[in-house]
Amino acid sequence: MKRLPVTLAAAAALATLAVPSTAHALDWNFSIQYSNGDIASGTFTTDGTAAVPGQVYTISSISGTHAGIAITSLSGVGGASQKFQFNGSTINGDGGGISYSYSTSEFNAYVVGGGFGPLNTWDKFVSGSLSSQGSVASSSISPVSSSSSVPGPIPLLGAGAAFGWSRRLRRRVMSSADPSRLAAIVPPQGWS
Repeated sequence: MKRLPVTLAAAAALATLAVPSTAHALDWNFSIQYSNGDIASGTFTTDGTAAVPGQVYTISSISGTHAGIAITSLSGVGGASQKFQFNGSTINGDGGGISYSYSTSEFNAYVVGGGFGPLNTWDKFVSGSLSSQGSVASSSISPVSSSSSVPGPIPLLGAGAAFGWSRRLRRRVMSSADPSRLAAIVPPQGWS
């Protein structure tokens, strides 16, 4: 019976370590200038924990503006892969490209040809239909931050502190209790 509180405290402490960590995310500042004069700029959020040259990242969210109009979301237009390869300065996309929505329009910036390379083509879709096409004049990208949330030692310290306080409280109660009443709350020695 005496081992039950210790076992419960140990289980509680281990349970705090079993809390799953959230996925890592990496933010990037980007800018794309299109041949029609439009400029898109803002932030991509991708998978990954660090900007590694040559690594391919998948964009999970986007914020920013296109020609001064707020970008509302990523888009699947043009069969976008939403992937790019970090090469240090320009956005190296692929044939699927990076697509996003703003207002009633969608832009897909992509690479003609196989593999990853500098974005060189764009398509504009309005209400799902191809509206115009052109080339990408320039693009740039730079990592901003790596954000992750993993459990630290705080839950474990909290469980340890709670266990310590419970032991002190138990000793205090036991030392100040009336011996005649202890028989009612403390089981006999051979009891299990």
